[in-house]
Amino acid sequence: MSNAHFYGRDGDEKPYILGANEAARDNLDPHRIVLTRPILALDAGDPRERHISADQGVYRDDTRFLLLNGHVSLRDPNGDNLLTERALVDTAHGTIAGQGAVSGWGPTGTITAQSFAVFDQGQRVVFRGEVHSVMKRG
Repeated sequence: MSNAHFYGRDGDEKPYILGANEAARDNLDPHRIVLTRPILALDAGDPRERHISADQGVYRDDTRFLLLNGHVSLRDPNGDNLLTERALVDTAHGTIAGQGAVSGWGPTGTITAQSFAVFDQGQRVVFRGEVHSVMKRG
């Protein structure tokens, strides 16, 4: 399917929209959907809407997990950005995690680390492993 869109709500009833240039359901596993150029909007329609995009993805509609690979980019409306190569999004609980090198930047500074996790609809971000940051003065 071209220009695919999936609509859902997380555990807090916040809407999300998962779009992709192309989506193909796996013939051997009907719950597995392979995505090309996926983009996920969390808190869709809200001023705090956050976006996650990647080169490729696999969405499982039974677990509501989205595995993203290649140039994974997370952006929020405050101007904060994270880049990594691989991330796992739990759309049911609104969490995001990555076990690879991550770099981030935004209005308050820059950060690099070996892994990250995003909780509480983006309110809490945890970085681990060789964390280096530069904070800007306010």
